[in-house]
Amino acid sequence: MILLSTEGFPGRVIGERVGVTAETVSKWRKRFEQFRVAGLTDAPRSGRPRSIDDDKVTEVINKTLHSKPKGATHWSTPPDGEGSRAQCHGHQPNLESLWVKAPPPGDL
Repeated sequence: MILLSTEGFPGRVIGERVGVTAETVSKWRKRFEQFRVAGLTDAPRSGRPRSIDDDKVTEVINKTLHSKPKGATHWSTPPDGEGSRAQCHGHQPNLESLWVKAPPPGDL
């Protein structure tokens, strides 16, 4: 958004191109103007503090992308859909329960 702003595009056009409202573009422009690059990080949110740090999130993502669990062909989310609300960087309160072993295809 900020790079498109420097090219002179209006907020409405930027919003259409990146899939947000003109108001969202305006919010990020103002934060950038006030705080520069530091303003581009998301503001702290209310609620329970994160219990999983970035290193743990990275570890789990790398593990699921680059390895297979023993006795299974791939990583999967739980069958009850518990993992469907997962998001990166701390938005999932129990990251360890997100990934379960998927049985080999012959065991289904």
